[in-house]
Amino acid sequence: MCLGAEVHHQNFLPDANQGGLLAELSIMMEGMDLGQSLGGTRNLTLALGLLFVALYAAPAQAQVNYTVLFEMEKPQYLLGEPIFCRFIIRNTGSKVFAFRYRTPTRVLGTDYDQEPRFRVTDVRGRPLYDPGRQPCGNPQGTTVYGSVTLPPGQVHTERWLLDQWAVFATPGRYHVRGERRLELREPGSQVGDLSEKALAFAQAIDELSLDVVPSTHAQIVAAYQPYLAAVENLKEPDPSEAVVVLTSLPHPFFLIS
Repeated sequence: MCLGAEVHHQNFLPDANQGGLLAELSIMMEGMDLGQSLGGTRNLTLALGLLFVALYAAPAQAQVNYTVLFEMEKPQYLLGEPIFCRFIIRNTGSKVFAFRYRTPTRVLGTDYDQEPRFRVTDVRGRPLYDPGRQPCGNPQGTTVYGSVTLPPGQVHTERWLLDQWAVFATPGRYHVRGERRLELREPGSQVGDLSEKALAFAQAIDELSLDVVPSTHAQIVAAYQPYLAAVENLKEPDPSEAVVVLTSLPHPFFLIS
């Protein structure tokens, strides 16, 4: 079940043509003889109708449209392999917007307002153990902050490691509730600068499900090889995701060179 939906925000701003039309309507209404019972009513109705058109039929100068949702990367996972949930936001409007962003790492015991919250339960509705409930170290952690600018038609995707919110200790079917309220702003003239006033708030609430199946040691070793290779590759442009995986889900075979 997916509750994430397309959200539309539209702002109307007056332009020069609209101002001229309003002035003409004002003169027209001043010259009307509203004392005539029938003709005055018709003239007043016509004037009010034209005034409504002038106020609301102007083209939209600022429009923010988007779709936002959570989704599982696949329906089934091996017990012990990393389990990722994707956050996807698409700019479906005509206006550029931006938002704050940091490496998809949950700081233990800290939930930031604009970042995802996940709750994982088993088939009986019992919540799984959350390894991040206790504070640990500096609340800012080692996360990297920045911003994302999303032009019309572009898509931004983040991969969040669910193992940071839940310990999948046994095979079974699990349910995930993902929530996020992301503040969208107008990008400034400088890179990384955002407007003080929010254009909209992208709200995503999704109910997802996944299956965790038994695995072998060889399968788990193979599942982690890409992450081990990423941290060992000095030319890897962004090893942050691999670091999150290896530190969140340590295994003894990581120590074997």
